[in-house]
Amino acid sequence: MIDPYCIINARARCIVVVGCQAASHQTASRVSSFPPGTGSPAESARARKMAYTATSPAVPEWLNKGDNAWQLTAATFVGIQSMPGLVVLYGSIVKKKWAVNSAFMALYAYASSLLVWVLVGFRMAFGERLLPFWGKAGVALTQDYLVGRAKLSATARGSTPLVEPFYPEATLVMFQFEFAAITLILLAGSVLGRMNIKAWMAFTPLWLMLSYTVGAFSLWGGGFLYHWGVIDYSGGYVIHLSSGIAGFTAAYWVGPRLKSDRERFSPNNILLMIAGGGLLWMGWAGFNGGAPYAANITASVAVLNTNVSAATSLLTWTCLDVIFFGKPSVIGAVQGMMTGLVCITPGAGLVQTWAAVIIGVFAGSVPWFTMMILHKKSALLMKVDDTLAVFHTHAVAGLLGGILTGLLATPELMTMESSVLGPKGAFYGGGIKQVGKQLAGAAFVIAWNIVVTTLILLGIGLFVPLRMPDDQLMIGDDAAHGEEAYALWGDGEKFDATRHDVSRGAGGEREMGTAEQRLAGMGARGVTIQL
Repeated sequence: MIDPYCIINARARCIVVVGCQAASHQTASRVSSFPPGTGSPAESARARKMAYTATSPAVPEWLNKGDNAWQLTAATFVGIQSMPGLVVLYGSIVKKKWAVNSAFMALYAYASSLLVWVLVGFRMAFGERLLPFWGKAGVALTQDYLVGRAKLSATARGSTPLVEPFYPEATLVMFQFEFAAITLILLAGSVLGRMNIKAWMAFTPLWLMLSYTVGAFSLWGGGFLYHWGVIDYSGGYVIHLSSGIAGFTAAYWVGPRLKSDRERFSPNNILLMIAGGGLLWMGWAGFNGGAPYAANITASVAVLNTNVSAATSLLTWTCLDVIFFGKPSVIGAVQGMMTGLVCITPGAGLVQTWAAVIIGVFAGSVPWFTMMILHKKSALLMKVDDTLAVFHTHAVAGLLGGILTGLLATPELMTMESSVLGPKGAFYGGGIKQVGKQLAGAAFVIAWNIVVTTLILLGIGLFVPLRMPDDQLMIGDDAAHGEEAYALWGDGEKFDATRHDVSRGAGGEREMGTAEQRLAGMGARGVTIQL
């Protein structure tokens, strides 16, 4: 142990310690404060020695404080994407009468996912191998399990080494929970505006256990797709393809919104929608930057590529809107941002930054085409009421990103990131074989999500209606929760004095009388005031 070098600031009465620890791979710095008249030099020295020793119970020699701090920060970034990011986005992008219900579906999914995750979900996704596509269920609640060094037991096989990040299991449990939760919240976007909230409450834990954990184990936890060499850097398949396909499947079985809602579903607050989208964009630094499980070069490349792709996709989508529709759409810009973030996710830390620009161009154009052109020509797409077009923004963009990663992943970056030897893009010697693996991996995720989501919803439908009745759909939040987001009239409507001015009669003529007389005859709980 090298003796620390100390600088004493007498005025602030603090000791700043700068030094290094020979027994560890990390550097450290710490500030300790001492009230006047306390702490002898000998006691201070002993305290510093305990703080820096490799055998301190809270700082074992395998712990890298930098990695641990970054992983917890990345987990927080991803959590902010859900809470409040998607809660705000969902509550603002829908009709006013669905603002509370949409935000609550996201809030409930986040909370319910955490308990399921620590009870059984985490070890089903990242524990010991039970089946080629599933881990053994078990709790992640005990001290003995959580304070030990994190490891993904099923990743070790043959020449493939065990994945062991330099931080405790508790950190990995929390980070991966945020991914599981946001997958369910993204799925919710397909069924907003009509799904029975009780059916949703039953659906979230079942889908997390029976569908999400399979994709996570297969591609990340050491399952058959992981060892086969299918590339999914940070969730293009595990999160986005699965949420898009499962959401589309759920939308089919739940049924459509009211005809009036499908024809006119104006956002109730576009500015809040932009704020929610901004939280998603900024939070993606943790989403893709945390995937290497370390604060390393790959994380830096991933964060830069993520932002480049998102910006390129947003601009591409906006330009297409201007070319074909004559004006830029703010909603379209948010969708373009989203597809850029999703499309880069399978290869964010594995491709060069010029490739991220190419991926952004494809992300802003291919989903735009499927949403604006192909959707209107497909009977199936027109029949299924996917409220927020999650199929296009997540399933299409996630699949596209996986294929492009199979073309553009460089062997040097793959070596830095992946423990599996061999995978690399087709343009770098991987050939058509790697693209074939990417397509096969996507096919498994698609098939599993269609079948399992269908079975879960059909089972729930035996006990609880999946769709709210039409009379409640006419009302919205008040029928579902007994609460409303705003004490205002209109669902994206412009003010019409003949409809909204209570001082006029049914024919539009102005009625005479005092304000008290008019209010006394109102059966509604609120009143619109014409300014």
